[in-house]
Amino acid sequence: MIDIGRLKIFSVILLSGVFTACSDKDSYYDYLCKSQAEPEMVNTEVFYKEAMNFWMVRIDTLEEFSYKQNDTLRLFLDVQDAIRNNKYDSLRFENEIKRFVEYDSENTLLENPILFVGSSTVNLWKTACYFPGRNVMNRGFGGASIKDIQYYYNDVIGKYHPSSVVIYDDIDIENGEPVESVFDEYISLLGRIHRDFPECRILFISIKPTPMDFLLGKDIRKNKKLFNKKLKEYADDVSYVEYVDLASLLYNADGLLDLRYYSEDRMHFNTNGYELWSNELSKVL
Repeated sequence: MIDIGRLKIFSVILLSGVFTACSDKDSYYDYLCKSQAEPEMVNTEVFYKEAMNFWMVRIDTLEEFSYKQNDTLRLFLDVQDAIRNNKYDSLRFENEIKRFVEYDSENTLLENPILFVGSSTVNLWKTACYFPGRNVMNRGFGGASIKDIQYYYNDVIGKYHPSSVVIYDDIDIENGEPVESVFDEYISLLGRIHRDFPECRILFISIKPTPMDFLLGKDIRKNKKLFNKKLKEYADDVSYVEYVDLASLLYNADGLLDLRYYSEDRMHFNTNGYELWSNELSKVL
């Protein structure tokens, strides 16, 4: 759980509801100062539990450059960078992939499905319900990076001979990986799908902004925008990738994120968010 950094721990703590609001700013700031002084001594789970206690009652007040005026936020982000460990271990998904394999062995596979793959946004998307009458299949698995999808490529893409592949994955960018290296990973995966299935449509959904971006890193929101721009430019240059901009739908008329679309963890969608994206995606599927 700890090996890919904060996302998994954020989700576990948020979804379990074990945190309580913490208003003692001085005490939390002191904790961060001690953590910065000895980052090698920081217990990662405790660090993120303390973060959720403090930040979740403040998350909706943060903006892209809040860290420049907020000493506590800046210190938190600096400590997070110091303890970050983005080691990828694809084997941690073995049980989830095993469930896919077992399901496939007991059921008739859909012929040339519209295949959804990616991280938790896809995994939590009830695609069969939101796209009735369509030959859809969902092989998203929460926390999966593009490297993980590549590792399990035959189990989540290759074996299905899809007519279309819909890809959404934000893990690499949200884990603070450089935009260029993430872009290269994506291009590798997109090219692999195209080589295996030349007639397959490949739809890339733009990475969504979330209120949690400002706790994930100083440049996460900026990097999401830059990455989306690079993928759009790439899709404009090749015939086999279609860029589907759904991220822009999440802003209101004032240019702010519309919180009606996000669940309480401020990272994932609620029903409103999935309905919004499903209705728009249906127009191009």
